[in-house]
Amino acid sequence: MRRPRPDLRPLVRSLWVASTDGSHVAGTREHAIPTGEMHLVVRLVEAPVRIFAGRHDAVGRTFGHAVVAGPRDVFHVKDVCESTRAVGVQLHPAAAVALFGVPASHLARHHLALDDLWLTADVARLRQRLLESATPAAQLDLLETAIAARLTCVRPLHPAVALALQAARGTDAVAAIVAATGFSHRTVATEFRQAMGLSPKRFLRVRRLRRLLPRIGSAPWDELALAAGFSDQAHLVREFTAITGVTPTAYLRARPEAAHHVRILQDGR
Repeated sequence: MRRPRPDLRPLVRSLWVASTDGSHVAGTREHAIPTGEMHLVVRLVEAPVRIFAGRHDAVGRTFGHAVVAGPRDVFHVKDVCESTRAVGVQLHPAAAVALFGVPASHLARHHLALDDLWLTADVARLRQRLLESATPAAQLDLLETAIAARLTCVRPLHPAVALALQAARGTDAVAAIVAATGFSHRTVATEFRQAMGLSPKRFLRVRRLRRLLPRIGSAPWDELALAAGFSDQAHLVREFTAITGVTPTAYLRARPEAAHHVRILQDGR
């Protein structure tokens, strides 16, 4: 994983290359925990991206080899049985209009094949060039260049959204954030959802969980709850389970290598 070049950092969070050896038990899936941001992934193996509607979906749905994941406030389930190589980028939701031609609200909680948003020939050309790139660094450079070429006409955030994001740095209280903007609650809610893909409340729930994840195991649960902004341990457990699809103790037992990716078997173990 690496940071993007400086001029892209307001909208591009990170670029990454990942590979797995496929040595997992048949039926292994992954709960992808939401970040509140968008993701673009290009797979460089034959197997396409397969996403399941939920834990009890036995078939799933394939989306091809280049996929856009919109902002989410709950986990999604994906297949991780087979070996894979992929290149991807994590994006601020405000990049949606410039990159994909639609606001983040249209992508929220959805996965879309990239060629539903870009010309099929452009997607095929990008993937082929990634396959031909000699090194992971070259692949990241290529993807970064492709993203930069489409981020030339980015609209500024509506003032209500920009002010809300600034105010949210100091509080998790929606009322206080709205008051700090000087706009009505309705205006903030509408413009925020359009630009960020989530309501202010859902955005703050995801952010609170993101504060918690790196701290898990470092202190008792009740202390972690208060430090991350939960009202108490019971509140933490409810929110954690609803957003991630696993309990806090199950997450700790799984000890995921990446904080936002928890592998499970199809029966939920």
